[in-house]
Amino acid sequence: MPNSHDNHYVPQMHMKRFAIPASSRKVVAYDKEWKTVKDNKGVKGHAYERDLYTLNLGQPDENTIIEDELLKRIDNDAALALDMLLGGLLDSQGRATLATYISSLIMRNPKFIEKRQQDMSRVGKEIYRRMYLYEPEFKDALRQDFTMDGEFQEAWRAASPEHVTITANREAAMVIAVQTIEDITEALFKLPWTLMSASGDRRFVIADDPVFCCNPTAKARSPVGLLTHGAETILPVSSSACLVITAAGSRACRMQEAASWQVNEINMRSAYAASRRFFGSALIEDWRKLMERFSKWDGKVDFFQAPNLDVSIQAIDNDLFRPLFT
Repeated sequence: MPNSHDNHYVPQMHMKRFAIPASSRKVVAYDKEWKTVKDNKGVKGHAYERDLYTLNLGQPDENTIIEDELLKRIDNDAALALDMLLGGLLDSQGRATLATYISSLIMRNPKFIEKRQQDMSRVGKEIYRRMYLYEPEFKDALRQDFTMDGEFQEAWRAASPEHVTITANREAAMVIAVQTIEDITEALFKLPWTLMSASGDRRFVIADDPVFCCNPTAKARSPVGLLTHGAETILPVSSSACLVITAAGSRACRMQEAASWQVNEINMRSAYAASRRFFGSALIEDWRKLMERFSKWDGKVDFFQAPNLDVSIQAIDNDLFRPLFT
């Protein structure tokens, strides 16, 4: 498959729903890093990274099974389910399909994979520290490589935890991310869903990190997970519709027209969440202001663990947001 190495973390079938007309397959990209706008590039050229999901890259056993088999199947099924959702015909199976798709969007994002790598490195460092301090067998096994005790002691001091860096590889992080999809899916399926539709000339934007969760009722700056009380998770699904998943209430799926302030609120969250770019259907001055308001994600990751299925990787400034529902 010629494009199997160009891994889109926002699938083209999703991104094209923000193109007007849809047949153009072109969206406007707002770049938070360079403070520039590009409106002449098709969806194929956005929100992808070369070999993001390729396993054993450059090795004889290199493979693209995650992209070609797992994510391709999820995305193909989701395309039909999204059409059902937008048409108000979503059944239980379609809901399950979309829950899996939303989970995959969370887990396949480069920012999330980076967090998994950092978490794994941190855990690996702690495991090594404990082995160094508390496992005589570990020390005895290393001692066998030295004939002189002095040489060993010098090497042992140099190998103390403060001098050692544990680096996790991306392949392992991606495999763990894939394994977590099922748990996130089960939680999403049970939560209340609201499809908010924009009318008139109002439009939604979508971020390169499209699933964003915050608790707009909290005053403190803190991370938030999917099941945190008061949490709202957004996923713009087209230029005229956004799915909002809340962490309160019984399982339901309803449709609601979005007021102008709700559209603006959702777009502000998307612009805030974008690692570098967000995408819209047109060149609009209000969206340009959002690009200039929020800086690019700096690559640093918070190690706070939010309760109840953590899908956030940065502390969230909750004072920015107000609840979509009262």
